[in-house]
Amino acid sequence: MKETMFFTADDLAAEQATLHILDQSGRVRSCSIEEIARVGRDTAESTAEIRLTSKITSRKHGEFTRLPTGYFYRDVGSLNGTYVNGVPIGNISPQK
Repeated sequence: MKETMFFTADDLAAEQATLHILDQSGRVRSCSIEEIARVGRDTAESTAEIRLTSKITSRKHGEFTRLPTGYFYRDVGSLNGTYVNGVPIGNISPQK
């Protein structure tokens, strides 16, 4: 089972948003995203603020960045890619 992430913010241009992560055991944990948050596999040498335990997650997988118009996600060259609803994506901006 993969980890699932879902994103909440009061509005798309909010100063801070929360990323909720449903892990493989069914537990939900939450991470705050302010200016930038890197996503990567949870390893001793990881520099990611958002660490995932899934073996298919790269050590440096992607990052969320806050822009004036909302939050932007960018895959930073992960081996397995990033998927939304089973569809591979590279970079996404929030949808209204």
